[in-house]
Amino acid sequence: MSPSKAEQEFYSELDDAIDNLFGPYSGDNEKTGKTVSGGPKPGSAARQATDPKPATVSPAPAPASETTADRRPAVPEEIYNLEEALLSLDWEISQTNIDLTRLALKNIQASLDPERAENLAELFTTMEDILDSMAVASQIVPTTAPKAMQEGMEAIKATMIAEDPGAGAHNMVVLALAKLRAVAPYILKDDDLVAEREEREEPEEQPETPQQPAPEAISPAPRPAVASPVSSGAISPRLAEAIGSHLNILEKCIAKRILPMERLFGKNQGYEKLHAIHADLRKRLERQREILTQALDEARRQIGPGSSATDDPAPGANRSPGASPWKVLATTTWNGQTVAFVPDQIAFQGVAPKGATGPYFPLKNLAGLFGKIKAKVTGDLAHHPESVLKTMAVPMAADGAEGRAAKQAPIVLLFKENSGTAFRVETPIELLQVTPQWRWLPENNPDSMVAGKLSKGDQTVRVITIRTPSL
Repeated sequence: MSPSKAEQEFYSELDDAIDNLFGPYSGDNEKTGKTVSGGPKPGSAARQATDPKPATVSPAPAPASETTADRRPAVPEEIYNLEEALLSLDWEISQTNIDLTRLALKNIQASLDPERAENLAELFTTMEDILDSMAVASQIVPTTAPKAMQEGMEAIKATMIAEDPGAGAHNMVVLALAKLRAVAPYILKDDDLVAEREEREEPEEQPETPQQPAPEAISPAPRPAVASPVSSGAISPRLAEAIGSHLNILEKCIAKRILPMERLFGKNQGYEKLHAIHADLRKRLERQREILTQALDEARRQIGPGSSATDDPAPGANRSPGASPWKVLATTTWNGQTVAFVPDQIAFQGVAPKGATGPYFPLKNLAGLFGKIKAKVTGDLAHHPESVLKTMAVPMAADGAEGRAAKQAPIVLLFKENSGTAFRVETPIELLQVTPQWRWLPENNPDSMVAGKLSKGDQTVRVITIRTPSL
C-alpha cells in the first residue's frame, strides 16, 4: 500500500527538519530548506542537490576559529585549579573542598600584580566570608552559593587575562560582587535561625527542674560524677588523652568557627543580635574549656604522689623523663638565651619590610609597599580579613635591641586565637626534635609566657607559648 500524498509531504518536511537541525551550517540548510519546500516534491533528489553546499563551505570557517583561539590570552593554571575546586564544592560542600577552594584563592592572590590585586581585593574577601559561612553551617547553605562563587571565578579570570584590568573586567567584578553579597546574608540568616532555635530550646528544659518534688535529690547527683575520677587517685592515660583531644577540638571550634562568625556579624550593621548570640556561645564554650582544663590539671596533681614509685616526681604532665607536650619545636636565640616556640603558633618569621621597632608591632609593617598582609601570615592570624589585619598590632617582647639593629632584626610573630606577641630574634629558626633524652620541667605560673624548660645534660631551652586567656 503506497503512502498518501499527505504522508509523503509529512515525511519530506520531517527529512528537511532533520537536515536543518543536524546539518554542518544551519544558515545554509535553512536556505536550502526554503528552496526544497517550494518545489513540488522535496524528496531525496532535492536533498542530494543541497548536500554539496555544506560540504564545500564547512572547512572554510575552521581556520578562522582556530586563528581566533590562538589570539586569546592563555588562562592561568591557578584558574583551572580554582575551577576544579569550585566544581567539587558544588558537588559536595565538605571541609576538604572548602580548604581546597580557599587554597586556590590564596594561590591566585599571590600571583596577581598590585593593580589587579587591588581591583579584586573585595571580591576575594567576600568569597572568603562565604567559605567561612559554609564551614560553619554546610547543611543549610543555599544551592545558589556555589554558583555565585563560580561567577566570582569568572570575574577573577577576566581580570587576570585582560590587557587593561580596569576596563571591561571591572563590570564583571561588580556584577559578581552583587551576586556574592546577595548570597551571603541568606547564609547568615539561616545560621541565625538555627542558633535561635537552640536558644529557644534551652529555656524549655530549665523550668522542668524546679518542678521535681525533691529538688535536693538533684543537686548531689552531679557532684560524684565530677569528683569520682579525681578522688580515685588514678586516671587512665586513655582518658587523659581523650580529654586533651576534646580540649584541642574545643579550642579549634572557638578559634576557627565561632570567632570568625562573631567578627563577621560585629563588623556589619543590622546583625547586632547575631553578634550577641555568637559572643554568648563563645563565652560558654570558653567556660567549658576552662572547667575541663582545671579538672584535668587537678586530676594530674592528685596522680603525682600516688605514682612516685614509678614516675619522676616532677609536677604536672611530666610523668616520665622527656615527656614533653610537643615532639617538634622551633628554636632560636632571643635576648641572649636559647628559646623554643611552638611551630603551630608561629604566624610569621623573617624580616619585616618596614622594620620592627617600638613597644608594639603593627601588622601593616608586614605588607611592604604593595603587598598583602594575609599572604604573609599563617595559622589563626590568617583567618582574619585583610581589613582587620591592617588595624591590628601585637606587643613587642622587650629585649636589648635598639636603633638600626632593632629595625633590621628578623622577627618571629606568635599568635593564637586573639593573642599575639612579636620577638626580635638573633639567629635563624631551627627545628628541634624532642627525643626522650630531653627532660620536661613545666612552669606553673599562668602569667608567664614560658610554659617550661627542656633540659638535656648542660643544655637548657625555654619554651615560650601563647597561652589562652581564661575568663
